[in-house]
Amino acid sequence: MANVDFYGPQLKVERAEHHIHALEAIARDYLRRNAQRMRPKRNRLVSRKEPATFPRHTSTTLGDAIHNLRVALDHAYHIVAEKNGATFNPYRRFPFGGDKESLKGSLNGYQKQGTTPSNKVIRAILDEIQPYPSGALNLYGLHQLDITDKHLVLIPTSAFLGGGITIELLDASGLPSGRKVTIDGHLGMPEPGKGQEFFNFGPHGAVCRGDLREALKICFGDGQPFEGKEVVSTVRKLHASVLRALSILQDAAN
Repeated sequence: MANVDFYGPQLKVERAEHHIHALEAIARDYLRRNAQRMRPKRNRLVSRKEPATFPRHTSTTLGDAIHNLRVALDHAYHIVAEKNGATFNPYRRFPFGGDKESLKGSLNGYQKQGTTPSNKVIRAILDEIQPYPSGALNLYGLHQLDITDKHLVLIPTSAFLGGGITIELLDASGLPSGRKVTIDGHLGMPEPGKGQEFFNFGPHGAVCRGDLREALKICFGDGQPFEGKEVVSTVRKLHASVLRALSILQDAAN
């Protein structure tokens, strides 16, 4: 029997990479403009400028990347199931479960209906791909992101993570007032379409101490899968995980 052809799933992954590149460009520009806005001039921070905002379609670019990665798994699962003799089923999806045992039980039920891939592929899914919360490839998180994107806008949030950035507020004469704030940690979600104000500069501005380019990150928002994790690096890891899962499925099916 001929080897399985993952042309379709690979196209989905390539399309996801296109969106990831776009997301990376958005992140670079967003961070550059905000770091520039907060760069000291004559040892003073020009802080009265409006904060740089996310482009209108930042969330949809992120959602499209996530969805294409998720769909690549569905396409591949259809292919390996049909190679095992299963007929086409529009409701068949790549399987996910709350833990390994519950997923195994679900797959056993589908096996009795003759709608699954071979035993070898199922073992590879359970033992190597591990599409449950504790799985090494973190594909359950991808699944949850895709579900979230179907119901809510995935809104990135700006954050300083361990940057140790110190802001010293200025007084009415433009001199350091002695009032300092250290920024370290998650800052919360911006309003959609209105960008993120990182902190209150006070009425007279502030001086910034530290490298904002290293400290400023774009992360997943409160209550979302991967909460507080950097968006671009997380999606990049999920991209690599999907490629690994496709390779495992293909090897097991051939």
